[in-house]
Amino acid sequence: MSGAGASHVAELESLGRTLTTVDSASIAQYVQRIVDWYRRAGYLRATVDSVRIHADREQKTVMVHISEGRANAIRSVTLTGDPSAMRSVAGSINDLTGEPFSDDLLEGEIGRMLERLESLGYPMATVAVERLTFTSHGAHDSVDVVLHLDAGPDATLSEIAVEGNTETRTGVIVREARLSGEARYTPQLAERLRRRLVRLGLFAEVAEPELFFDRNRRAGLLIRVREGSPNRFDGMLGYVPSSAADGTGYLTGMLHVQLRNLFGTARQFEVRWYRESQSTQEVSLRYREPWLFGIPLFAAASLHQRQQDSAFVRQQVGLELEISLDDRWSVGVAVERMAVVPSDGFGTRTVPRSTVVNFGGRLRFDSRDDLVTPTSGFLYETSYRMGTKGTTSVAGASDRFTTQTATMDVAGYYAVAQRHVLAAAIHWGEKRTPTLDVSDLDRVGGASTLRGYREGQFFATRFIWGSFEYRLLAGQRSFLYAFLDGASLAVPGGRILGLSEQADTKFGYGVGIRVDSPVGLIGVSLALGAGDTFSTAKLHIRLINEF
Repeated sequence: MSGAGASHVAELESLGRTLTTVDSASIAQYVQRIVDWYRRAGYLRATVDSVRIHADREQKTVMVHISEGRANAIRSVTLTGDPSAMRSVAGSINDLTGEPFSDDLLEGEIGRMLERLESLGYPMATVAVERLTFTSHGAHDSVDVVLHLDAGPDATLSEIAVEGNTETRTGVIVREARLSGEARYTPQLAERLRRRLVRLGLFAEVAEPELFFDRNRRAGLLIRVREGSPNRFDGMLGYVPSSAADGTGYLTGMLHVQLRNLFGTARQFEVRWYRESQSTQEVSLRYREPWLFGIPLFAAASLHQRQQDSAFVRQQVGLELEISLDDRWSVGVAVERMAVVPSDGFGTRTVPRSTVVNFGGRLRFDSRDDLVTPTSGFLYETSYRMGTKGTTSVAGASDRFTTQTATMDVAGYYAVAQRHVLAAAIHWGEKRTPTLDVSDLDRVGGASTLRGYREGQFFATRFIWGSFEYRLLAGQRSFLYAFLDGASLAVPGGRILGLSEQADTKFGYGVGIRVDSPVGLIGVSLALGAGDTFSTAKLHIRLINEF
């Protein structure tokens, strides 16, 4: 290598080590790499004068003679054009001062400027080289660069167009976009809008929104959707073997029907039936009205009834208001009236008649990437309720006191490798009241809480239970999994009607599979609790169908 400055010899020799074959094609590529390197270093007039090959018995040596010319450094960069857009990117161009001038450097900086302009609401902006001025002085040449910025047409969105919706009203989709009158198009805004529509659960596909300009050069956003199956049927069947050697087991089950897009308006209605044991079951109805008063305020009314063995019937009526703060956060308030009526016979001797009115609030954060089969994201929800409870004992004595209930649910999903997902959840709850009876107890156990045990097998006023799952994905919604559940349950002492202080810790484990089939998502799990064998394991079969 001759003609190269001493400071460049090491870099050029490293390029030479890439030449492993001495033929005309390889040498031509090697020479081009040398020229490209010089131009990136600011030597715009560098040339290769000659290439010679010296061969002996052991090796061939390639001799390259180079004329470097004078180095060029950037002395100044001036930006002209739209003043408002210029202010957004002016800071970055000063970083080029003193750098070796090259086409690659300038093109890279222009590309970064365009990316930043697009993210700030200038998607049609262009940046062109207006003038390059070369000045010779000393051992180097300097370059003054003038760039011209054209911001392009105004990208403030004036309309939203929707294609592909056959059931869902266009106004519902536009409403869910939540775009203000001064919203400017950015790729980030388009992606947020797409995620909002996906999370509605109404569409099988939502394409990336596209920017368009009408004949008057006003900007708009085109949203293409493909209608999905907004309604859902969720059914579960469980078999609980008998704990006695000569006994027979029994079936448990759950049916949950959700209509999530009534009349194409995103109104929701759901019915849920749950059979916990031979003599315990519950029924729930719930209706949800979206976007009250034109803001993301949601109202829900619910009715719930539980028949607990031969002890009591509990009826609840509730009303909840929830406002969505953004794509992930929401906060709500609720009022609830609950009445407990003892059943004739055993119930009237053990459970007081009672009525309680609760007021409370709820905070929720949800960043899961998919609501059915998440592979990443986080779910957090906490609630607090306070109320006044009035009771009438079996003997006819009346009492009134304050009750408090707090809950917290946390779940996280993390993809440790391709098709491998860890899912973990923890749930905590506590109820505080001066006088407890069996109607105040929460039930834990079964397919939706502590797997490996009977439905509602344990009761507590203070509990914490969690689950850990390792999932091997076999498709977008199909996976194999192994799980471990654990729970700590407690009932405090004090004025407890028919109960005694107790605490217990339980663990369950097992395996399962969920398959996305033509009839829906089919899940089968086998769970074992303390002391179980395969003959006493709990088998659960679940079907989720969207229609």
